[in-house]
Amino acid sequence: SLLIQGCAGWRAVENPPVIEIPEQFDMPADTTAGAIDTAQKWWLKIDDNTLSALIEMAFDQNLSLKEMASRLEQSKSLERITHANRFPQLTGNLSKSESDYIGDGPEQVMIPGVGDIGTNATGTNYTASLSLSREADLFAANRAARQAATADFLSMEETLNHMVLSLSAQVARSW
Repeated sequence: SLLIQGCAGWRAVENPPVIEIPEQFDMPADTTAGAIDTAQKWWLKIDDNTLSALIEMAFDQNLSLKEMASRLEQSKSLERITHANRFPQLTGNLSKSESDYIGDGPEQVMIPGVGDIGTNATGTNYTASLSLSREADLFAANRAARQAATADFLSMEETLNHMVLSLSAQVARSW
């Protein structure tokens, strides 16, 4: 009786409507990767030397824009540092140590061909070592840190792009 009650509300699932998806999407010719700089410098399409000079001057003299550009470089550096922990770390060490032994007893050190040199001795020791290590990312903390650093960088980049667009629009509006 319990099984029948559980299945009483069941009904057949209808097939979803078929959506036709084109095999290829067409993009306008000017949306290539090289057109991004041209799209950001929209004022160049107006072809006015005075406006271009005013906008370039505003960019050169705007401290907030320079600060954001510096923050973008800092963010990129932090992203690179964060991504560096994906790779093993190689550490090397070279060392040289010298020691002198001066004896005060009746012992004599005899070296064939040299003769009696007394109880004084000198020793030199060279050591070289290499260490390769990699941190295990068991709980994906490193991966999350890399994703966060990339997101921060992309956010800074977009903020700088918006500042450029806003400043150029303000200069154009005032012009």
